[in-house]
Amino acid sequence: MYPVYPIIGSIAMILCLLPVPAHWRAGNIATISLSMWTALGILIAVINVCIWHGNIRNPYPIWGDIVQVYYVMLPDAIASTGLCIQYRLWQIARARSVFLTKQDVRFSLV
Repeated sequence: MYPVYPIIGSIAMILCLLPVPAHWRAGNIATISLSMWTALGILIAVINVCIWHGNIRNPYPIWGDIVQVYYVMLPDAIASTGLCIQYRLWQIARARSVFLTKQDVRFSLV
């Protein structure tokens, strides 16, 4: 897994971060959070593969504690961001009024 996984993981992390600027401009904080949590999870997995490749000793003992805490939080974070995205989509779908200008009304009657 060593030579392939870091390459594919790095590409996946970059692809995960590509839409962040557009969502930042649109103010989609939940989508940005989902991208960041996923990209950080992939980055940690890539670092772990590079650290532990052909190695059985523990060169960074605190790293395992940090990764363990992150991986415990990751499923809840992804579920929470998904819930926030669904709530925002629900707010958009339940819009009671549509904002029309006089020009839009005039063209719709033609």
